[in-house]
Amino acid sequence: MFKVSQELRLDTSGSTTRKNTTPNANSEHDYTFGKYQKTPDADVYPVNDHSIFIAPELTDTSKIQLLHFPNSVVHKNTNINFIIRRNGAKGNFEVKVESPSGVLSTMVLKVLDPERIEIDFNVNEVGLYKVFMKCNSVPVHKSPLIIVVICNEAESMKT
Repeated sequence: MFKVSQELRLDTSGSTTRKNTTPNANSEHDYTFGKYQKTPDADVYPVNDHSIFIAPELTDTSKIQLLHFPNSVVHKNTNINFIIRRNGAKGNFEVKVESPSGVLSTMVLKVLDPERIEIDFNVNEVGLYKVFMKCNSVPVHKSPLIIVVICNEAESMKT
């Protein structure tokens, strides 16, 4: 086996010097031994307040189903109601809706039973609504979902 050793060669001005004084001394064998000194902050570690990080359980969002989600255009001032079915996915849900004017609002979730959650809101602007859904901070498959809102025929005749 090989034995590994390390020699520390320092060029320090205030240290004890010792030179190799053999009869066949070459300049490459002249060396200076210095003292290793720790810096004043060598043993000081930054101390921060204790931080607790909570990592949620990873959720398989492909299990989640949407029931009664509108898949065609919706008229203005219509109540949108759909259900999230967990299918065994554990965790907390968060649903946000962005209106065509860019206002982002968090929806109130109504728990129907341990497997189903109901979301209910009103669309009162013409344009595209985006529905963002997350389960344990993981976006649900195909989120954001789009709802297209058009004006009623009576309103379009007035303008």
